[in-house]
Amino acid sequence: MSISSPFTLLPGDTIGVCALSGSFDPDIFARGVKVLEQMGFKVHVPQELFASKRYLAGDDEHRADIFHGLVSRKGIKAIMCARGGFGAMRVLPFLDFDKLRECSRPLVGFSDVTAALVTLGQRVNFPVIHGPVVTSLATAAPATRQSLFGVLTTPWHGLFPVALKNGITLTPGSAQGFFYGGNLATLCHLCGTPFQPDLAATILFLEEINEPPYKVDRMLTQMALAGFFRGVKGVVLGQFQNCGDEKIVHEICHEHLGHLPLLAGMPSGHHAVNLSLPMGVPVLMDADKHCLSWAGRG
Repeated sequence: MSISSPFTLLPGDTIGVCALSGSFDPDIFARGVKVLEQMGFKVHVPQELFASKRYLAGDDEHRADIFHGLVSRKGIKAIMCARGGFGAMRVLPFLDFDKLRECSRPLVGFSDVTAALVTLGQRVNFPVIHGPVVTSLATAAPATRQSLFGVLTTPWHGLFPVALKNGITLTPGSAQGFFYGGNLATLCHLCGTPFQPDLAATILFLEEINEPPYKVDRMLTQMALAGFFRGVKGVVLGQFQNCGDEKIVHEICHEHLGHLPLLAGMPSGHHAVNLSLPMGVPVLMDADKHCLSWAGRG
């Protein structure tokens, strides 16, 4: 499904913050909010955001209610997640998809938030951006901040192609499809659930952190056996942070996905440089030229 609801933020617009996943350090969170304010945005932080339940930012319905409130609140132009961690999958059954359908304010996040990005993008045409969370902005590299600002304030059909300076062609070729994906472990854990995404006609993006090569192999094996990759047109690999020898990780990915155009080196994921990537829209990937281009947006 192609996301077509238009939006473009301007300095002075308000970004609302939700917490679909884990609880967070309030000091680090405040530093991330300050970064957004330095970009020129206003930030709306719901009072209920600081709840906690074990490692979660409150119980599942509580986290879903905050998100619903931001979607309906007047003046909110975008929604950003406070942090990742764990918990977004638990929220999915509590989302009112009819209420969320055709929302024009994008959701921004990564890591565990992947569960919400792919589900909302595919089920209700919700604009979604694989990008930083508020807490990661506190220590983000300038390139991360610049990329987020650019994606929020530029119509997606006007975005420049992303040229991977350190791109690696694992399988040559080019392909076009709807851009979806995110954290490998989170996507793997959606397998066999009612929220397993349909990846037909997609360019799949994968990134990971703190998973040794054998676990990366195990996850990709499970996903392949479950038919998860059926219909995928091409694959872009992001950062596999602290996942062991990069060459071995790429070798494993090639064993499972090397029959498709396969490009590694996208600077997006669990690193100081985490480029913002609009999802649910057509992209053209060129594994030979190390390039990803957004083909257009309604």
